[in-house]
Amino acid sequence: MPWIYLIIAGVFGLVFDLDLLPIAGPLLGVLLLGSLGLCSVGTLFAAVAVRTRFREVMLPLLLLPLLIPVLLGAVRATATTCASSKRRRPHNRRCFRAGREGSQTQRIQSGALKGKVPYLN
Repeated sequence: MPWIYLIIAGVFGLVFDLDLLPIAGPLLGVLLLGSLGLCSVGTLFAAVAVRTRFREVMLPLLLLPLLIPVLLGAVRATATTCASSKRRRPHNRRCFRAGREGSQTQRIQSGALKGKVPYLN
């Protein structure tokens, strides 16, 4: 199972263009604590729901409201950990744009549309 964490962390680092070596320890801690939280809450409520008549319906109803704080905590810890990391290279927004020169984004940033579009005034 730990090799899945390595694969996911590698893909995460590639997608968000992060240098993962400086934050590998804290990120591994966040992954392990998040997994422990998900597993413990899931196991507890699976044991509670196993004796009910509609366990297929009851488990999600019991589990999802209590998983939200665990997931939010894991997301916040991951964001805080990754905020301390530096990007491997300067962020290039061209890959997110249409790719043509003189795009709407460039014109907005240069002020060429000032006075022509009401919300840019």
